[in-house]
Amino acid sequence: MVFCIQFYLNFNICMKKLLLLLTLSFFSIQASAGSCSNGSDPVKSISTDGTYFEYKCAGAKKDNKTLKSSSNKKSTGINTYGGSGYISERESPNFETLRWSLYRKLHYRPLQGDRYYSVKASNPSNFQFDLRKDKYIKTQMQTTPLISYLLYEDGKIVIDEITPKDRFGDMFTDSSMFHSMSMGKSITSYIVGHAICDGKIKSIDSRLDWPILEDTLYHNQKLINLLNMSSGDQAHSQNDESSLSIQSRMASEFKGSKKTKAQYNYTNLNTNLVLSYLLYTYGDAGFKKLLDDIFQKKVRIKNEVWLNKTADAKKYEESLGHQFFTTRYDFLRIAKAMLDDWQKDSCVGKYLKTVHERRISKNGAQGTRGRVGLPLSYAGFFHTDYKGMENRPVMGMDGNGGQTILIDFKRGRIVATNAVFDNMRFPEEGSFDFEKISYERIKNGKPTLSSVAKKSEEPIINPQKIILVLETRQEDDRKAKQYWDDYYDCALKISDTANLEACIEKIVQKREKENLTMSNFKKIVKAQSEENELLKTIKTSNTFDGYYSFTLVKSPMTELGSGSLEINNGMVTITQDSKGILTPSYDSFEGRIDQNGDIKAIFYFHPCSGCEDKLVIFDGNINKKKLSGKYNDIKINFYLTGKKAEVI
Repeated sequence: MVFCIQFYLNFNICMKKLLLLLTLSFFSIQASAGSCSNGSDPVKSISTDGTYFEYKCAGAKKDNKTLKSSSNKKSTGINTYGGSGYISERESPNFETLRWSLYRKLHYRPLQGDRYYSVKASNPSNFQFDLRKDKYIKTQMQTTPLISYLLYEDGKIVIDEITPKDRFGDMFTDSSMFHSMSMGKSITSYIVGHAICDGKIKSIDSRLDWPILEDTLYHNQKLINLLNMSSGDQAHSQNDESSLSIQSRMASEFKGSKKTKAQYNYTNLNTNLVLSYLLYTYGDAGFKKLLDDIFQKKVRIKNEVWLNKTADAKKYEESLGHQFFTTRYDFLRIAKAMLDDWQKDSCVGKYLKTVHERRISKNGAQGTRGRVGLPLSYAGFFHTDYKGMENRPVMGMDGNGGQTILIDFKRGRIVATNAVFDNMRFPEEGSFDFEKISYERIKNGKPTLSSVAKKSEEPIINPQKIILVLETRQEDDRKAKQYWDDYYDCALKISDTANLEACIEKIVQKREKENLTMSNFKKIVKAQSEENELLKTIKTSNTFDGYYSFTLVKSPMTELGSGSLEINNGMVTITQDSKGILTPSYDSFEGRIDQNGDIKAIFYFHPCSGCEDKLVIFDGNINKKKLSGKYNDIKINFYLTGKKAEVI
């Protein structure tokens, strides 16, 4: 709005602009909330990256930077929809595209943001099985993006289906670490319950006293407001997909913000704030111990649970994202722990009952159909009051793309699904029948035989065996990622099978040659460094430990690369994130630094095209911010720009 300083002169102009603005706003609202051209209501769907909502009419024009179009059922080829692997729920991707999307989610989603912590199994629990066949669910596995289905009742898994090999089973297995998406919101709530029972937080009505929240709408708010997505932040939710740290966002876009009407407004930030607030409250060591206590000792996971920081958070920033990664069975173990707490009326069970009692209406904010429309209320990061079950303690965990867990706390039943994608428009392509295989199974399920499952005798597992299983899975994951990286490097360029195989073989041979070359580099460097008196005579010191940015320059002023030197206990190396034409040789750099800052280093590389690799000796002083060496008669310098403020 333009402010009129000379009111008496500009009154008419201002009023005309105001009228125009209101008129445009009216039509904008109608365009968003009114009927589509085909008479249907616009669907509130999740954005391409799965982090915010948008209204779209079915069949709306797409705006994707893709290799090939896959906007209809008969199309072939891979549509990358921007490259991240995440596809807007308004789309209907084909099978080839879904496979590519799964590859990205399995192998690249875990790399978004630094790994904050990995909880590893120590004493895993075992499930009991009493399996029965279900033709409809098996058909869903063979024809839809569904990749995992588990039904737990009477203390046993009674239906267990996983995607077959000829669909997604060559990528997704029982040991695949898969993303929670917004199911992580409910897992965050479960952690909050433990923090309250631990005495670190008094109650769900405790106020957030985190200093970074001062002068923002979140400061001094009750915890329950954030748990129920009613913190009054709807005027500031436009940037909810931001990957910046909480610290950065509070100091910039939320600085001076004021709370508006307390109503349901689904965002990612509320959950990230709560999870990061727990980290602030406990401290790093205390919070990691809490995660171990929950997932290792109580849930008794069999594999791992990963938790990452927000993508652009600095190492020193306490900024967590609510994406949890674990296996299909460990997701069920988490849900079973929640069910056990509720039925045993433990302290955490009482917390779950309290947030359910304090639930608020969604007021149709997420529509009235599909996975997020069927629940009419929200309770402490759980969906609840599902249609036809408003008076039953049924709570749901729901994440983008079909990651769901429904828990019937009274009747003792859990349904868990994982999927590559779900546009919530079944039976259209790109969806599965959530209503029939999950919602109706819970709604129509009879009470189980016993309210609380009896604890079965379980064999004690050798800790060394657990470590071996973990290491085997990690190596399998590494090999799988390499295989699919090679495959899709070629598949996005080549369509016919023969040329595709030749392309993959060429990539493999090139990598093997590079690995052999690097292996030889390391052997030579190791041998020469052991013999090199320069390194032997340096008395190392940890005085200058830390990270130092560098620019590598060939005389007179040709930049060869840049990155960071790491000094750890007086040993000097180049960090893996360093860049430039010498990147393949950085592993060969090895140096020592003494208490005066004097550095001696050796580096095996070639600085020009056609040159052969040679061992070059560098020396200098950290305080003078320069290391110098000579390749033949060519001067090579590392120019340092000072110690970095944070660990890389």
